[in-house]
Amino acid sequence: STERLETDPLFASFATAINWVFNLLISITFLDLGNWITVGGTFFLYAGIAFCFWIFFYFKLPETKGVPLEDIHKLFT
Repeated sequence: STERLETDPLFASFATAINWVFNLLISITFLDLGNWITVGGTFFLYAGIAFCFWIFFYFKLPETKGVPLEDIHKLFT
């Protein structure tokens, strides 16, 4: 649909920007955390944070597999 063609680039650029922000955050904090709680502890900390976000999104986002775009749009408005 035309609406999808208009919104896909917007969401793709938003996802890319979020990815860069979190990569920057990890790059800035990794060395200091590695000295403070060891490199292994830093990886476990990042993994724990990722796991918590995974649990949050698993339970809070609706399932959209097989749902038409028009219905997905209605879910989030």
